[in-house]
Formats: sequence, C-alpha cells, structure tokens
Amino acid sequence: MSERFVDAIAKLIELTREGSIRWTPKAADESLKKDPQDRLGTVFEARHKGRNLRLYERAYRIAGVSPILRASGLFGEGDWHTVVLLEIVNDEGQVLWTFPQMNALRDLLASVRYQSAGVADFIDELLED
Repeated sequence: MSERFVDAIAKLIELTREGSIRWTPKAADESLKKDPQDRLGTVFEARHKGRNLRLYERAYRIAGVSPILRASGLFGEGDWHTVVLLEIVNDEGQVLWTFPQMNALRDLLASVRYQSAGVADFIDELLED
C-alpha cells in the first residue's frame, strides 16, 4: 500500500475532526450495489478542493469459498464481508476513482459518523445539564 494513500486518508480524518470538511449523510443509492443482495450503510458526501467525495460501507456475501475452507468452519453460507469505500465522483455521482482498501478508511468512516451525528455537541449539551 502506498504510504501516500495512508497519509491522504489521515489528512481527511484530521480535516473532518477539525470541521474543515463537512460530510452530509445521504440515502444509499441502489446503483452502488454490485449485487442485489449487497447491504449498504449510510452514504456520506463531501466536497474538498474541487473534488466530490463519497464514503460508505458495503457488505456482501462471500461467494466461491472452497469446500476445504468452508469445512474449516471459518466460512459459513451466510458469511458477509464488509468494505469501506472512498470514491472521487463527478457531479452526476459517477465514480471517477476509488481509493484502495486500507484500515484507515474505517477510521475515516468512524470520524465522519461522529461528526454527522453531532456527538461532540450532544456530549457538551448533556454535560451542561
């Protein structure tokens, strides 16, 4: 994995936490599914430095697991795999580029959810009472 990609995601996390990037939750668009059975989380969109960003979680069934692995008990028929996707999209929502998979994307999604839910404000208000 290129260190530049990791650094870029770390920068997005920093900008999200300080509020320089504001993410907006959107309803998941069915066109984001690769398979009709896929499950999509909330889709978050932001604009930064003239680019449209889209961040979301997609869960899909694990297919094609060999009988040997299935017998190992590690994979069952109902196993799901979850990925976090960060995309650069055009104004019509078409994907121009997708960031490679890395653990830092989960951290970015957690920061975006925290920001979007207004957790910091809620905690401040709660503690004022």
